[in-house]
Amino acid sequence: AFVLDIAPLPIDSKSSPVSFVRGFLGMKEFFTNLATRFRRTRFYIGEWHSHPFAEPDSSSQDKFTHEQIARDKGTGCSEVVMIVLGGDFHKNCHLNVSVHSARLGLVALNSAHL
Repeated sequence: AFVLDIAPLPIDSKSSPVSFVRGFLGMKEFFTNLATRFRRTRFYIGEWHSHPFAEPDSSSQDKFTHEQIARDKGTGCSEVVMIVLGGDFHKNCHLNVSVHSARLGLVALNSAHL
């Protein structure tokens, strides 16, 4: 997979110094425009986020979101990549990459220290 662009940040997203909840307003239009603009030759591939000063393991909310995206026919992405960056970003980062397949469930790909 090649990342060519990122989705916009929905205006109903909520954040604080220790948490972030992505909103959903405008995302349906984003996916519709993506499919139309590229005539279904480019696709949404997944999510990324960070866990500052924590391990990059997927939380229960991460796993739930990952599964919901894979099952949502509107995303056109039945195998969703999730990248989580954790640790102390100034000294020692850890990266965790997984895929949630609508058919196979959660598949851990790789973890790395950066």
